[in-house]
Amino acid sequence: QVGITHSSTGNAAVTHSAMQLGVEYMMRLTSSWTFAGGGSVFSDDNTNLTTKYEKSINGITLDGMVGYDLFGFGGNQADVSLTGGLGMVFAAALNSPMYVKGGVNLTVAEQLTLGFNIMNMMSSNDDTFKMPNMTNITLGWKF
Repeated sequence: QVGITHSSTGNAAVTHSAMQLGVEYMMRLTSSWTFAGGGSVFSDDNTNLTTKYEKSINGITLDGMVGYDLFGFGGNQADVSLTGGLGMVFAAALNSPMYVKGGVNLTVAEQLTLGFNIMNMMSSNDDTFKMPNMTNITLGWKF
């Protein structure tokens, strides 16, 4: 979900939700540290905007992240980790901003992963379209 401020909404923040599908490759560097690289495709139908961005916004994201396992439980069948990294949204309507990403992940049975991430945009957008940050909730399966 992302709060977007646009002149067509009277400069009021509008919350958007986008469907996102992606893949991530993770390498364990040590028993506590990981490195991951990933990408995703997304689509937002922009039903809450009335003028300039009324068409669907589609794009891709690419990012790299470092993770640290905070603690494990259940005989190390589950763990909680903190992640952080850099990425970029490739979407012309969003001016392709770079972002700093941070989050928390819960892994159960060493395969099922639930994550919450916050992405703060690093680049400025045009005067009528502001997207300072976005959040995402991920559900994944490790092979």
